Amino acid sequence: MFFRKKDFRHYQNKGEQLLASGHFAEARIAFIDALDRFDRNNPADGSEVRLRELLARAGNHLAAHNIEEAIAAQRAGDGKKAHEHLELAIELADDVTLREKADKLIAGMIREQDEVEPHAHGSSCTGCSSHRHTVTATPGNTDDFLSEHDRFELLMQTLPENLSSRYMGLGEKFASSYLLSSEGNHRESLARYLEILNDEESDIVLYEAAVQYHHLGDLPECEAFLERSYRLNSSNLLCCIGLVQLYCDTGRHEVALQLLATMIETGIEKEQALLYMGDIYRDTERFDKAIDCYSKMLAGPYARDAAERLVPLLEMSGRSTDAQALFKRYLKGCC
Repeated sequence: MFFRKKDFRHYQNKGEQLLASGHFAEARIAFIDALDRFDRNNPADGSEVRLRELLARAGNHLAAHNIEEAIAAQRAGDGKKAHEHLELAIELADDVTLREKADKLIAGMIREQDEVEPHAHGSSCTGCSSHRHTVTATPGNTDDFLSEHDRFELLMQTLPENLSSRYMGLGEKFASSYLLSSEGNHRESLARYLEILNDEESDIVLYEAAVQYHHLGDLPECEAFLERSYRLNSSNLLCCIGLVQLYCDTGRHEVALQLLATMIETGIEKEQALLYMGDIYRDTERFDKAIDCYSKMLAGPYARDAAERLVPLLEMSGRSTDAQALFKRYLKGCC
């Protein structure tokens, strides 16, 4: 049963779970694996179409993330890195709008380069080189090529789908506050979030305000806002994980474990919660409990992550045969 051959549905299901939890790169790999195993001589109705739609969606999420990384790199003055992210975005994107935005940014970077560097003189062959590989754009010019609305939309595409739609519906003031945070202006972003909260409480705005407090080094306020957010909406995944991480960072592992147990019981990203739980047990040297958590995940979307953690624990526990079998099954040939 454990070693039975997996068909395309296994990898499709795995990919869908990864996509829903925001693990876009892993989801894309799973959908590619599913397509590789798809029997086109005996297809289920619409299955291949569905797979290609899912693959495209994962690629679009990754493309959006790379465009935002390019914006950050350009703002930091690293034009070469920005260009690499944009080229990758063009390769990954199925959505023509995303490809056009990446192309627009590249064109803008080239235009800036033309303005800041004189043309080559005389017969120098450097004048023939491609701009696409010599861009050294200056910081801060990206805003000329993407509107705030476009940049906010790109950031939203990196969130889990069930949250991105909620974020998009919070209005322009929230969007501008979110963009300020993405640019590192945490104090100003926090001030705007607090203004929004004066009118109405929202679990998302409370969570984002907590993030700003964390950036500013105010952990008590960060915790207070996270807990207010959790009381408003205990199913907000980002809030749950934020609290777990904060509890662990401040040495309250048992409190973190209690919250993770609640997540598992209520079905909030059970696999991800199990992974965090296993990590806490491992880090606090309760290895038998860590092994139990990771073992429960071997049939789910985080099987490889669990196996990577299990192998050394099994070796340390004297279960070398089990560790070798696990390595061969899940990790052999993985880079």
